[in-house]
Amino acid sequence: MPDPEHALFAVATDVSTKDPYSARDLAEYRLKLCSTLLNLFHHKENPSWRSECLVYDVSRNAIKQISIPINAMHKCADLKPEVASLRMQMLLGIFFGKQFIRKICSSAQLHSMALTSNSHENQILNLWIALESLIPSETKQDDASNIEHIAKSLAPFLNIGYIEKLIYNLAKDLLRWNSRAVKKALRGINGKKFSEKLIKLMIFEEYKPQRDALTASFRDFHLMTDRFDFLSTVVSKPANTIEALDAHQIRLAWQIRRIYRTRNIIVHSGKTPSYTKALIEHTHDYLDTVLLLLVKLASNPKSINSVAQGFKYVEMKYVDFYKSLSTKNLVFTEANIESLLLMK
Repeated sequence: MPDPEHALFAVATDVSTKDPYSARDLAEYRLKLCSTLLNLFHHKENPSWRSECLVYDVSRNAIKQISIPINAMHKCADLKPEVASLRMQMLLGIFFGKQFIRKICSSAQLHSMALTSNSHENQILNLWIALESLIPSETKQDDASNIEHIAKSLAPFLNIGYIEKLIYNLAKDLLRWNSRAVKKALRGINGKKFSEKLIKLMIFEEYKPQRDALTASFRDFHLMTDRFDFLSTVVSKPANTIEALDAHQIRLAWQIRRIYRTRNIIVHSGKTPSYTKALIEHTHDYLDTVLLLLVKLASNPKSINSVAQGFKYVEMKYVDFYKSLSTKNLVFTEANIESLLLMK
């Protein structure tokens, strides 16, 4: 640790923002820019600095210490170490198809580069290249633009497990909020998965007393009440589920185009939009979803032999899933909930 008497402090002035966190981001951006420009003239050493930061609010004559923000790449669902180890063994067990391994490893390397970088520009660019490089070009239609092809190819991967992901996240938040009340509400409900039990609690009339008791315990937790009511409506009947899937697919297309535009803005104008951090989180989630599903399909019991086969397989599975939900006069029952809604 350097002697405080001989420490060198960097002071950023004329930083006009609405909150101290944005002020820190802007000041550190200036430091990073100076570091980058210095590397044009000196390559062997990189300037570095500690994470401590003090923000002085001139209008209020107040000082606030701001810690280093969470890396956008770390804001994601993470597997437990033992599960990650099993997935790694699955990946190492894939020896067929050199092109398959080459594509997966190339994408994984770009993912790793984004993970170790603190630059939002590097993160979004590496993630986008990793995602785009997985999309099979042979399935592209002649009259379709590149971004249309990418959005269309990714939609089945990101939509097939969408409903279960919403239910799973709600279940986790419910248990974090009050595990005793949730377990009491689910007592006596049959199901292999926690998600399956929660869906049955939400929609079947015979579980109304437990459902009412659980929702009543939310009290002034309005966000949880809204989420529970919304998802109860989504899974109450197949038509509502179809409507939710269609709406999500439209939003996905918008978001993928937004990521693509941001990539172009950074590359062609040198500007970094303020919403880039949020897009990094979404792009990271999309890439992880595609990679993990491809590895799963390529592992024993093997379903695919190439990345292109993986995209076609998932597309066919999603079409079959969508058609099953679209069956005329279909209703959700105790017997078909798992097969119709829980796709993972």
